[in-house]
Amino acid sequence: ERSPVSADAAPKGAGCGLYEAAFREALQLVADADGAVDHVMCRTRGDSSCQWRADWRRR
Repeated sequence: ERSPVSADAAPKGAGCGLYEAAFREALQLVADADGAVDHVMCRTRGDSSCQWRADWRRR
């Protein structure tokens, strides 16, 4: 079984926060956009995988 770095990096899925912050920063720097990134599924919450959703608007 694969053990994802994000879900297992810290207790309670805190490692997933790294990806959430990176996605948000990428939107700001690369796409010149403001927005929200939601961690909609997480292995530490019992889901089969971690997934994020991003909504943004150009500045």
